[in-house]
Amino acid sequence: MSTASLDQAIHDVKGVGPARARLLARLGVRTVRDALWHCPRAYKDRRTITPIGGCGEGDEVTTVGTITSVRRKRYTWRRSLVTVRLDDGTGELVLAWYNQPYLRDQFKRGDRLVVAGTLKRNTKDERQIIQPEWELLGDDEEDTIHLRRIVPVYPLTEGLPQKILRRIMFTLVRDKADALPDALPPELLERHGLPAFGEAVRETHFPKEFASLDAARRRLIFEEFFVLQLAIALRRRMVRGLTKTRPRRRTDGHAARFLQRIPFQLTAAQRKVADEIARDLEQPYPMNRLLQGDVGSGKTVLSIYAMLRACDAGQQAAIMAPTEVLARQHAATITNSLEGMPVRTALLVSDLPAAARRRIGEGMASGTIDLVVGTHALFQKRVAFNNLGLVVIDEQHKFGVMQRLRLLNKAEHPDVLAMSATPIPRTLSLTVYGDMDVSVLDEMPPGRRPVETRWLRNRDIRKVFTLVRRELDAGRQAYVVYPIIEENPELELKAAKEMHAKLSTDALRDYRVGLLYGPMPAVEKDAVMQRFARGEPDVLVSTTVIEVGVDMPNATVMLVENASRFGLAQLHQLRGRVGRGAHQSYCFLVDTPRSDAGRERLRITQKISDGFELAEEDLRMRGCGEFFGTRQSGLPELRIGDPQRDIALMRLARDEARRVVDGEFEISDETRSRLRAELRRRFTGKLPLVTT
Repeated sequence: MSTASLDQAIHDVKGVGPARARLLARLGVRTVRDALWHCPRAYKDRRTITPIGGCGEGDEVTTVGTITSVRRKRYTWRRSLVTVRLDDGTGELVLAWYNQPYLRDQFKRGDRLVVAGTLKRNTKDERQIIQPEWELLGDDEEDTIHLRRIVPVYPLTEGLPQKILRRIMFTLVRDKADALPDALPPELLERHGLPAFGEAVRETHFPKEFASLDAARRRLIFEEFFVLQLAIALRRRMVRGLTKTRPRRRTDGHAARFLQRIPFQLTAAQRKVADEIARDLEQPYPMNRLLQGDVGSGKTVLSIYAMLRACDAGQQAAIMAPTEVLARQHAATITNSLEGMPVRTALLVSDLPAAARRRIGEGMASGTIDLVVGTHALFQKRVAFNNLGLVVIDEQHKFGVMQRLRLLNKAEHPDVLAMSATPIPRTLSLTVYGDMDVSVLDEMPPGRRPVETRWLRNRDIRKVFTLVRRELDAGRQAYVVYPIIEENPELELKAAKEMHAKLSTDALRDYRVGLLYGPMPAVEKDAVMQRFARGEPDVLVSTTVIEVGVDMPNATVMLVENASRFGLAQLHQLRGRVGRGAHQSYCFLVDTPRSDAGRERLRITQKISDGFELAEEDLRMRGCGEFFGTRQSGLPELRIGDPQRDIALMRLARDEARRVVDGEFEISDETRSRLRAELRRRFTGKLPLVTT
């Protein structure tokens, strides 16, 4: 089959048409290719159809018959019973559905029905299945699609029944599978015992046996991973192939001087990462490094070191933060750390007065500013650099792919140091950051005490505030975090503004209580944080604007209300705002969750303090697609593979993709052309690019 046939619009396929095409589009199915990759989510074993007369008490059966009667009995407005009688000539079967009155309109006498479930005898000694799985059948010709085989069960959308979609897929697979082109090199298929693509598609959708189904799905998962890893390997080779002229290093030695003057010794992990950064900045190609480290592990120190290395080489450096609060804190930290050193720094955020923005912009363009800290304002079109050599992207997952690119486009092949305090699960690092060199800070600075985390129910809130007041009376400070700014009756959540007013006159009336939230004017936010740093408010009531990066050593209490409304990563980041000083710190998670998922998140956060372990749990609970968010991370959507479940296949695909890119075995021009087309189709603008 030609590529053009694969790209045929789905509405042109027999049995689809415009109306069903619109429904299929909701599932991401717009072409024949999309449909063939729309794999079943489950399978029903209908190879054995048991005659009704042969069904015994307690048997798990699948049977087929004709409806002879349909009845609905309503007990109250909430309670009802729909019963259907089924006859296949060997016996009669009663089907019963409780509290699903709409089913009455699904059935009529004479319909053929396939049902599955556990057979029991009712009080009249009749054969009966309660709450059976069911599916209406058409004519006898369709039995080959829906019966006497392993039957696929597809992801659906409202208005598109399983039977209709299965019929469409059966026609497509029957007509197209054997002619499908294979994108994988034949050598790979032979080496790993993988079936051809057409066979894999046929067996994935309508398998003959479960053994052949397993082999077919393995083949499709491998292809999906292989194309992804090929894109990553090509990206890595391209970056390594870029030529970056390294200026002769100046003799100022700002980076070395900075390390000498910091009031603590670097940990072994920090020294290792500093050496990795130093080596990167000597290479004839751009640095492309991801620095992962738990909250409080010392990433900021290393980012300053890297930026000073750039300044030592006569280049400019920029660090981009996701929030103005964090950008201002970075600017204050850098200014204090470099006091007395001839490094000219600036802060560029959107709320600066026009005159200040113009002055800073002129300094960046002329090169009189060496190091700039900013937010999204850094990549605005009018912002220009004189000689940008290094870009640091803090909490890089908070930025979209194109946002990162817009900053990187301000220079020719800048060095990149991306930082994340939200650890990437080890099972996904192969997927999203396979084109980057990865450094990990897996050691906390000495003297850091683990934050004691407690989950308490809403009924214990007075007890919690007793513990908070104990810390305040000892001269410490506290955060109280709420998920929203203003009260919303529909959400039944406590809000920061209302609770600030209430706490100031009730549980914390004897203490100074401040308020911070995202939409506040920048000047006000800055003033609040400065006062909190001086110890003026004892308590800071806030939203998650303080989630990332805020460093207040005297704060020893983090109280999070409605805690189950936050994700694991958010809860861990909030917990990381305390425990940054010499005193024991506490994180109180207060909520009485209604959902099992909410309760599990709080149990996990209370139990696990290691960010990497927590990230694995977060991935397990949410799945890789939701964990990253395709738009933000650039992670291409995977249609069948799961990096966590299929990690062994991901590693195999990575190794084989690198062998192809490194030229360890030849592939035909035809295969190469197909792979290039697939790469362009799937990953243009989607892979997390780190240089232009």
